[in-house]
Amino acid sequence: MSEPSRRGDPALRYGRIIGPPGTGKTGTIQSTVATWVERDGYRPEDFVLTSFTRSAAAVLSGRISVPRDQIATLHALAYRALGKPPMAEEGELAKQWNEAHASRPSWQVGSPLSTEDDGLALPDAEAGEMMRMYSLARARLVPVGHPLFQQTRDFAVEWNRFKAETDSIDFTDMLESAAMQVPELDQPILIIDEAQDLTPLQWVLARQWGARAERFLVAGDPAQSLYQFSGARPDDLLAPIGDDETLYVLPQGYRMPSSIQETAEGLLRRHSGSMMEGREYRPREAREHPDDVGVVRYSDATWRQPEEILASIGRDERDCMVIASCSFMLQPLIKLLREHGIPFANRYKTSNGAWNPLARRSGTTSTAAMIAAFADGAPAVEWVDLLRANSFIVRQAKDYLEAGSDTMEGLLKAEHVEAYKAKDLRWLRERMLQKYVGPADYAISVITKHGTAALTREPRVTVGTIHSIKGGENRVCYVFPDVSYAGDQERQNSREGEDAAVRLAYVGMTRASEELVLCAPADVRRSMW
Repeated sequence: MSEPSRRGDPALRYGRIIGPPGTGKTGTIQSTVATWVERDGYRPEDFVLTSFTRSAAAVLSGRISVPRDQIATLHALAYRALGKPPMAEEGELAKQWNEAHASRPSWQVGSPLSTEDDGLALPDAEAGEMMRMYSLARARLVPVGHPLFQQTRDFAVEWNRFKAETDSIDFTDMLESAAMQVPELDQPILIIDEAQDLTPLQWVLARQWGARAERFLVAGDPAQSLYQFSGARPDDLLAPIGDDETLYVLPQGYRMPSSIQETAEGLLRRHSGSMMEGREYRPREAREHPDDVGVVRYSDATWRQPEEILASIGRDERDCMVIASCSFMLQPLIKLLREHGIPFANRYKTSNGAWNPLARRSGTTSTAAMIAAFADGAPAVEWVDLLRANSFIVRQAKDYLEAGSDTMEGLLKAEHVEAYKAKDLRWLRERMLQKYVGPADYAISVITKHGTAALTREPRVTVGTIHSIKGGENRVCYVFPDVSYAGDQERQNSREGEDAAVRLAYVGMTRASEELVLCAPADVRRSMW
């Protein structure tokens, strides 16, 4: 939709944006919102913007001038529209259910498959098997005779009785109930980003609300649909959302140079169906020289033996990203990064502590931050929690420090004073509470090799799964090609499974803006390319 409609013009009230990787989809939404406000008289509070996950919604909220509580996932919008009823899958209600069904582990709830903030989690979420299958059956809108419903029938009867008795809902009820009880939103404009990942149930609610809105805009990329397990289908975004809609495929890439784009689009041609029709878009223009076409190279490194990647990271000072289809495939590399004191993180999934070992947790001070404070000579109150009590000559030494005392030398045993004054990290490590030892070893290794500042600045190495970094980019991107055993079975047994693997690899490849490194498979039978 190259030109937004005038207010009240029904001919252009539906819009669909297809934004291939790096073509400025979020920026296009941002400019559309600005145009409708400045030219057509809408107010920022007239908009509701929604995306599939909380992290994607956060990207929107950081760039678009709309009240933040009007940018959320569909689950969150539905939950609010229903008046925030009690949730059966969390807190005391979940505890009550689990205690009543303690003898049936598969019936346990509490780490929900879906949440109001993050849509649907991946299949390895810590949800009981029955809840997982029952939620997926409902999200996919499968018929009652489907195996997912048949296998969860007894669970569903008891679960629905429990919800009725406690006057509560579960996370899937958010969408189902909103579709029945909330025919339309209060705001006149609904915009949905990352629409390629909506489940069939989410599409029902989105289309219902969109049909009653003054303007309804959806944006996404069918080629980046990654949630097939939940029922997301690329064809749902390829289909019109209303009569006389305006369809616009963003024509210019700003991330990928020609060599990386050609490699990724060549892989995408293996996808079945109409994915490639009308999908032409130009690669990033050469930034400095006409021959700036980017680099695509192959590496002998595998996820099981990633040493070559470690060596490349050491030689190349550019920011880089290492991604895989499954989190366990990152563990050997993470082990090497920790052993060599190389800082790494995943700013797209900060809740994953294994990927963010140096990060400050909400409301707490990280071990790394306390180590850095000690090394920088900060007041003892900032790091004293690391020390065991037997390091002091006074029982209440930590209380004295928290009360403002600055006499650390008088509180420590005499044999420790000189080590403390010298900021001896080895002494700190030896006097440390056991619970801090593991994280501290990594932090001390980072300081030893790269200095204290390395603990506080943004790491140049990003690690994560392809799902976790979708929407992100980096100058150099290493991609492991292996799929999981379950993913390989799906790929072998159906065309849909093969297509899902193609899209997964495509998303991974299209994160690179300068150099794409395609690693070798640990098992050639499970390679995505």
